[in-house]
Amino acid sequence: MTGMFIGTDMATNQRAVGTSRRRAVARNVRSFRRAAGQTQETLATSAGVARQTVINVEDRGTDDLEVLHKLADALGVGVNVLIEENVDAAEAQRVVATIRSWSAERQRLFFRELSDTGDVEKRPGHGKR
Repeated sequence: MTGMFIGTDMATNQRAVGTSRRRAVARNVRSFRRAAGQTQETLATSAGVARQTVINVEDRGTDDLEVLHKLADALGVGVNVLIEENVDAAEAQRVVATIRSWSAERQRLFFRELSDTGDVEKRPGHGKR
């Protein structure tokens, strides 16, 4: 009987973590879209997804990696940023805009130094996944 309760608790905890993560995705996609001054329609078009997909993600989140990658690329951030539970979208957008304003050489040096410290694997929002 105890095993049932442990199993139930674990399943409940896994659902709670999944629900929490999906709420974070919903909140972050909406925040990043708004911070970028995009409508749901323009984000959908730039991400190559239906507008209803953006509406659904902003409403209840998603764990669909293909959709997350498309939205992250369109928003100029990494998927890891969209699934993070404590993100300040406006601040993150300012950082992304600052980095994008740098020359290609400065960006390359910055990301090489950052990866040498072990803080990042690759440039956020870019490259193969």
